[in-house]
Amino acid sequence: MEKMLILLKPDGMVRRYSGARALKSILELGVDIKFFQVLKPKKEFLADRHYVEHKGKFFYDNLVNFMSSTELAVIIASGDNVVEKVRTLLGKTMCEKADPLSIRGRYGTTKGVNLVHASDSNETADKEVKLWEEIINLEEGKDYK
Repeated sequence: MEKMLILLKPDGMVRRYSGARALKSILELGVDIKFFQVLKPKKEFLADRHYVEHKGKFFYDNLVNFMSSTELAVIIASGDNVVEKVRTLLGKTMCEKADPLSIRGRYGTTKGVNLVHASDSNETADKEVKLWEEIINLEEGKDYK
């Protein structure tokens, strides 16, 4: 059983209709929601832990500033092939290249302003879930549906 991290990004939080549609679509996939909470992670956590592999890249500062600008909906989902299912639903990272029927194709606006972050592989998912479990209060057995 795979687990993955899903984050409703600031554009999804501010544009509530789009964010709600994205969350509804994710829930309709039939994945198990192990954790769901709206919280505002510290900018330092995002910069030094979650996005550390992007440090030094041209988009790094804008990415960290964007992701720390509002609260995020933090979700840990699990299920068979959950990473593949969610990534297919979301579409390509760059919304202008995403299928128009995907979440990012429908509701994304430009580049990384694409509504939802989701682990992009099983390896990344393992790393991200462990990382975020350090700062969230995950109650095993709790039903978040």
